[in-house]
Amino acid sequence: MPELRIVTDEQWEKVRERQGSLDLLTEDSIRERASERARRPKYLLTGLAKCGCCGSAYVVKNATQIGCANYFDKGQCRNSMRVKRQEVEEMVLEGLRTRLMEPAMYEEFCREYTRSFNALQTEKTRERASKEAELERNRRRVKQMVDAICEGMPALPMKDEMVALEARREVLEAELAVKDKPVPMLHPSLAIRYRDELEKLHTGLTSEENRTEAFDVIRGLIDRVVIQPQEDGYSVTLEGDLCAILNLAGDKDLCRFIPLSGVTMVAEEGLEPPTRGL
Repeated sequence: MPELRIVTDEQWEKVRERQGSLDLLTEDSIRERASERARRPKYLLTGLAKCGCCGSAYVVKNATQIGCANYFDKGQCRNSMRVKRQEVEEMVLEGLRTRLMEPAMYEEFCREYTRSFNALQTEKTRERASKEAELERNRRRVKQMVDAICEGMPALPMKDEMVALEARREVLEAELAVKDKPVPMLHPSLAIRYRDELEKLHTGLTSEENRTEAFDVIRGLIDRVVIQPQEDGYSVTLEGDLCAILNLAGDKDLCRFIPLSGVTMVAEEGLEPPTRGL
């Protein structure tokens, strides 16, 4: 019954063509998501846990335990201990919440930051004063040469010096024209904000909807986790990336103004496991 047709042959073909491209897009998206899942670390500490004896990575040895790759795969380390992966993960999460950016550590960091910042500003002030003095000497020398030429001294012998002085003057004026941007000060509530945000992430790990994002952010906070065998068990030292921690706390400006990437905060005393003799 062609009289009841509501689309033309041309429209029908365009729709079919569009459906084919959507099917291809969907297939590509599926493959891309599968590839992304394959690249994402399966466990929280994958690539982050290190042996305290040799520095090698801790790798999965069975369904529940991890061990030093240098010992189990190459026999080149004395650390034969296997530790429970989930137990270490719980220790690290607790260490992130209670040991990194705890008030005492944060206060110490603030003092060191202030000392370093003041020293940096003093050095910058000294450098600026030195450049201003050099520029003033440069201008005086140029004026002396111009006055000498005006009084009849030949200009040719002074040509090279004049060119060099002019080139140096341009460099100095360009450098002095750059104004240092004000550096943000550390807010006293930064440690509290960090802890609040970390609590949200910890909760997010148990949520199917937010788990992936929380997983990635928490991994970004950790620089490395050093597992050190002891006579009656083991201890864990957590090193957190300072810039990532400050970003989480909402102080992104600090990381932009001061190169903090790669600077760590450390739970130096070590995190003791809840069970012993592993």
